[in-house]
Amino acid sequence: MTGFARGFLQTLQYPFSALVAYLLLIVALVGLDQSTKFHAESAFLTWTHPTQVLGYRADRHRVLTLGLSPSFAQEATLGTGLTSKSWADLNFTYVRNPGAAWGTFSRLSSSQRRALFYGVTLIVTVVIALLWYNSDPRQHVLRVGLCFLLGGAAGNFVDRLLLGYVIDWIHLHWCIGSWQVSFPVFNVADVAVHVGLVSLVADMLMASLRKENSV
Repeated sequence: MTGFARGFLQTLQYPFSALVAYLLLIVALVGLDQSTKFHAESAFLTWTHPTQVLGYRADRHRVLTLGLSPSFAQEATLGTGLTSKSWADLNFTYVRNPGAAWGTFSRLSSSQRRALFYGVTLIVTVVIALLWYNSDPRQHVLRVGLCFLLGGAAGNFVDRLLLGYVIDWIHLHWCIGSWQVSFPVFNVADVAVHVGLVSLVADMLMASLRKENSV
């Protein structure tokens, strides 16, 4: 029996309830991502072109404003010169992103993007499977992080598979003193991917601390 087969059988012997919990976490992440995208489309999309994917208009819904941002000042007809030194804005809207994060690869043809994203998704899935296979069942932080990574990747892959673009709807930007950041519009799947990456880093740090304490 090959090493991979033995490892696979050992994985099957892992407590069934834990495997079900991990699987339910992935399904829940994909379901949450898809349902929020559906809501964004139904609530904020005001017009769409019958044939052109990027021909659309969407409303913006202000969720939270701390301080007096330029957009809030303009809406309140106060003028942009009266903004606070520090402020933060959280808005919900609707954006179709044919590319990857920050709109990268959006200028590629649809066939090139499809091949690229399908290939990347396949590679990511294989890497996640290998990390899971080589991990210890007691590495709960790592395995939860892998579930978040897979759930986030699957959520955006469903969009690309069915629509040819990814729906983004969360827009966050702030200014703290001279530090101003305007995040590209993102979605729940993107958040899941970042939570997964943070979990992997946390697992590596904890493993390093355990190794130092054991010396």
